[in-house]
Amino acid sequence: MSYLILDDAAKKRLVESGTLFLKAFHDANDNDPNGLESASRRGHLGGFRAAIKAIGGERGLAEIMDTIENRTGLWIPHKGPVHDDGTYTFAGGAAD
Repeated sequence: MSYLILDDAAKKRLVESGTLFLKAFHDANDNDPNGLESASRRGHLGGFRAAIKAIGGERGLAEIMDTIENRTGLWIPHKGPVHDDGTYTFAGGAAD
């Protein structure tokens, strides 16, 4: 499959957008890790990652998410459902 090659300006915009998603998730997660807002923000970030993967493939996704993680110092949340007790079933790499 062929993927788009992102220029530096596009990468910068994606890193800025992803940074906002990640910070919003962490703000919500710090307030209530098992709450609806935390789960919603995790979903927003998951959708962002899925879109980047569809556009730039695994390599593009890794580049963008690694840059975001390195710049913010924040961890990327798991991918998968959160159970009522706050635990989750790991569903692969965080950047999937």
